[in-house]
Amino acid sequence: MLDFHLDTVVKIGSRAMESLGAFAARRALVVTDEFLSGTPSFERMLGHLGDDVRIFRDVLPDPTVAVITRGVAAYLDARPDVVVAYGGGSVLDTAKAMHKAALDAGFGAAEGIVAIPTTSGSGSEVTSFAVITDESTHTKVPITSRDMVARLAILDPEVVAAMPPSLTADSGMDALTHAVEAYVSRGACDFSDALAEKAIALIFEYLPRC
Repeated sequence: MLDFHLDTVVKIGSRAMESLGAFAARRALVVTDEFLSGTPSFERMLGHLGDDVRIFRDVLPDPTVAVITRGVAAYLDARPDVVVAYGGGSVLDTAKAMHKAALDAGFGAAEGIVAIPTTSGSGSEVTSFAVITDESTHTKVPITSRDMVARLAILDPEVVAAMPPSLTADSGMDALTHAVEAYVSRGACDFSDALAEKAIALIFEYLPRC
């Protein structure tokens, strides 16, 4: 038996960020990194949230257990209604791991996670997986839980259009790798094959133009 889940609502387009207005009356914890928190697109995103916003900007590439631990402390201190993850795969994975750990500690944001990817490679905004680095063994540890699936994913083309060409190329190849992995997976089905085939075709058509 195969399972195929589409648990995340995905908003796509130049006005997709307006979907954050649904959480304007809620306390939000925004998870991001130091660089992104100083960009104009980040400020534009904040404009769609309310006044009660906390920001955790300590995310690093390949997030470690130590980063997650600090993030969970910030999460439990803020006690948010919604967690907004704004960044690439490392930011999204950090927010998801923080949310899961907070749930296990007895508190979780009632509105769950809103994922806003700034790159197009990881696909973490719609998966139940996160990858965390164990600094004691220098190994990457995958974790999975349906508790880490984002409630909402916002795909805003203006956000990813600001990426430098090198990052566009790198994340595009990452997306291609994931599409091929999905297609050859033992758990593949007709639904996942259709998505993988379409993704591969789009990447080959459009990535060279970037």
